[in-house]
Amino acid sequence: MTLWQEEKSARMDTIPKQTGPVICLFFICGRLILGQDPYVYFEKNWCRERTLRTDWRTYTHSCPSYSRHWAYEIWSDDFKTHPNLSFISGAEINPAGHFSKIYIQSVTVLNRTKAFGGDAWRVRVQGPADLVATVSDMENGTYEAKFLPMEPGTYSLQITLDYTLCHGLKNPPPDWFMRGCRHGSFQRPGTLATSDDYINRPLYYGAYFTVQVPPTVPQDAQYLDSLFSSSTQWCSEGCNLLLDGFGRWVNNNWLPYKTTDSSDPRSGHRQGSGVLWIYGDSHNRRFYESVQRRQLCSRVFRACYHTNVWVYWLGTVNSNEMDLCYGGHDLNVTQVLEELRSIVTQPLMDEDSALVLNTGVHLLKSTSFRNYQKIIKGFIRVLKQSYRGRVVWKTTPSLGKQTELYTGCCRRFHTEQRIQLFNAYAMKKMCEAGIPVLDVYQISAAYPGGTTDGVHFPPFVFYPAEDALERYFTT
Repeated sequence: MTLWQEEKSARMDTIPKQTGPVICLFFICGRLILGQDPYVYFEKNWCRERTLRTDWRTYTHSCPSYSRHWAYEIWSDDFKTHPNLSFISGAEINPAGHFSKIYIQSVTVLNRTKAFGGDAWRVRVQGPADLVATVSDMENGTYEAKFLPMEPGTYSLQITLDYTLCHGLKNPPPDWFMRGCRHGSFQRPGTLATSDDYINRPLYYGAYFTVQVPPTVPQDAQYLDSLFSSSTQWCSEGCNLLLDGFGRWVNNNWLPYKTTDSSDPRSGHRQGSGVLWIYGDSHNRRFYESVQRRQLCSRVFRACYHTNVWVYWLGTVNSNEMDLCYGGHDLNVTQVLEELRSIVTQPLMDEDSALVLNTGVHLLKSTSFRNYQKIIKGFIRVLKQSYRGRVVWKTTPSLGKQTELYTGCCRRFHTEQRIQLFNAYAMKKMCEAGIPVLDVYQISAAYPGGTTDGVHFPPFVFYPAEDALERYFTT
């Protein structure tokens, strides 16, 4: 038994299981883990975190396609993970400015250590800064949660089990879209035979886990600063990103790890010409409403416009969009693509125009990953065939905790795990097509206040994304 295991065992034995225990992790490595070169270790983790956001196949390794079918279960309920029996099996806590990690071991409801993946653990890190850990399924029953604190001090870990047995990645039933409104959502109550698979329970009886992050040494700080600024040279993602997207929140201010520099993409847009068209769901509608106050819509472009989309364009009578009487049809991918084509072929949308595009939330709610793949590939074809201006793909924000307000059968498939999978696939394809990406996932995931209504965030959360968009088109 290792020193870590002995300490953990001793702590667990002394904790009353019903009293909200406090567990402190003091597995501090003064320099770095296992004798690795600290900067090689840093570069490896920095790159892995960034390549993961386009490596969509990684999200499905533990959950192959047949396991994501709604009515198909590979494992019996005996293999479900029990959050109170699961535990932290190891930790690597390093000085500020270096990556730290914890390892979660899933345990079944029968108190058996699991040896396969498919769980959805969510880890928030709160202290001098607020950030979210990147959780990787090791496919052996353990999960690595990696985070990068820049400010030293005491941090608490909020570890929550969202789903088990691949339920977080489940596709809707094959006839789901037809049974809903014309956008495939707003189903009748009881449409799903079971909808109680959202667990949303903390690890080990809600234990209060803390870690102490020591300060970094001055020479480390200087070297890490140089690594941040040169990261595009030694860690190429093969993608034009308008902002790196990773960072942390400190006192309600977003502090990115990597600041802007001369290597950031520039559009070469002719100032004061063309229009900016923002196309997409309610996230993009709110984004449009916020950028209206900026010079982006008055000096950089002549004007900004918006098309409100769920799966299809929204009509003028909102009640009709949710009325099941207007449903009864399967998803029409051709209609989705032709509606986009009709926007980008307008006379206004010339070579000086630009399009900010995303359609995420309502496709997450209503259709399968396979259909989403068809739509993304179709979007790229339409844009290459029919549009002369510049395009920016905007990712779908995080959901985080599925609040009580935002649960129910019509929203069952809008899960954090499907957001990550859909985002990764879309980013990968857009990057391959040479389309720049505005990634807002991490900014929203790390925001400590969470959503205002179960899905949307306060506008200021995305001000850094607005800044990046304006910077891209200003130079």
